Amino acid sequence: TYLCYSLLLRGRDAFPEELENSGAMELRPVEKVMVQFDTSYAYFDRRWESQVEAVLDICMSLFLAVVLGLGAFFFNRDVNSLAVKPIQRMLAKIVEVSENPLQAIHKQLPLRKQSKCQYETHKLDLAISKICGLLVIGFGDAGAEIIAENMKYGGDLNPMIPGKKTVAIFGFCDIKKFTETTEVLQEEIMEFVNTVANIVHTRVISQSGSANKNMGDGFLIVWKFPDFVTAEQITNFEDAPLHVVECVQRTADKAMAAFLKIMVDLRRSRELKRFIVTHELGQHLDGPGVGMGFGLHVGWAIEGPIGSQYKVDASYLSPHVNIASRLEAATRHFKVPILFSDAFQRLLPKNVQEKVRQVDCLTVKGSSVPLAVYTYDIDLQTFCHSGKDHASSNQTMHLEQQLPTADLPRLYRSFHHEFRTSLQLYIAGQWKTAKDHLERAHKHYASIMGEGKTDGPSDALLETMSMHNFEAPHGWRGHRKLINK
Repeated sequence: TYLCYSLLLRGRDAFPEELENSGAMELRPVEKVMVQFDTSYAYFDRRWESQVEAVLDICMSLFLAVVLGLGAFFFNRDVNSLAVKPIQRMLAKIVEVSENPLQAIHKQLPLRKQSKCQYETHKLDLAISKICGLLVIGFGDAGAEIIAENMKYGGDLNPMIPGKKTVAIFGFCDIKKFTETTEVLQEEIMEFVNTVANIVHTRVISQSGSANKNMGDGFLIVWKFPDFVTAEQITNFEDAPLHVVECVQRTADKAMAAFLKIMVDLRRSRELKRFIVTHELGQHLDGPGVGMGFGLHVGWAIEGPIGSQYKVDASYLSPHVNIASRLEAATRHFKVPILFSDAFQRLLPKNVQEKVRQVDCLTVKGSSVPLAVYTYDIDLQTFCHSGKDHASSNQTMHLEQQLPTADLPRLYRSFHHEFRTSLQLYIAGQWKTAKDHLERAHKHYASIMGEGKTDGPSDALLETMSMHNFEAPHGWRGHRKLINK
């Protein structure tokens, strides 16, 4: 350090010139040090040391600021990632489920990525995602309103909300020979049913439908129309607006395509073939593969909870749902895989209507309204052994581009003409003439499909007429009552 000192005998006035010349008076107190001994004073210049201390203090302050800033940043990041954001995601999921339960399950994060994290918030987030997904899977489309109403508002749990009227296409499908299959498979019957259910649900979902009820050997499927489609427009379909007609035809086309594709998938499934081969199940079945019956009808239904506060099933109640079930049961009588009502047939696109045929006019149990019953001819044996996988496309296409019918050129020129003529005569009450046409139809069918092959609807009509000796009963009105179910 630079030293400047001055001896003072009587304060500052002793040697004013020397004190002023030394520069000590120009220094700030922090920049100089005074040492006193008796009457002597010594001043030391410590500006350099003071500057070094100032620089070090500044560095220390900057260092502390950086450390505190980084600490605050990392702490805030951890808080956001481990606490704030997970809580926000949980709240967002709950809000999303309350607003649109059906879409909530499709937006969940992959479970494999989340399962590696051991933090409690992530586990809670994952648990909420699973619970929301299970709610949607358990309640289905019909229970969406129950989930939304109970999560949207506070208060006690109330699963018994009022039902609402909806318009939809109802499909019912049932596994044939289920009792025999259960006896053969024993404890493996659950795996068998779930394999069939996976095929049914996959095709239905791909065609914009929803699976409603699983009843062991049966499944209730629903294709709901948008809210702007009313029951009156379905009844008076020819007078409906163009946008309603297009929407309804597209939905009906998808419903028909879904059921026909399920028939094909049942024959092609390797898992089901394993059951058939391993347990020799084929001898108990009606055909080369697992068979199902399908029924389709359209109308209104009340959608809502069925049960009590202890157990609730979200489903649909309506005579139209029962008719779909009756039509499915009638497939055993007519020996065809699918039957649908004239109300549904009118909704199909024109190109699809050309490929269906009416098989009878019936009144089913629980309804006094006559139904014209139709089927769709499909040669499953030929189609399932073809090299091209027509049922693999997920895109909605016209049915004639996806699903072949049984040898259309010959079947619909000869057999179909004879069958349609015989059906008209049968409805008109001219049963003896109808019998002649049905016998000719049988010959055409056997020549096309092979010896020993018979047409189920033709057999059903002949059996019905033979019970009355081929004479229309007194008071015949062109329809009969289906006794089977």
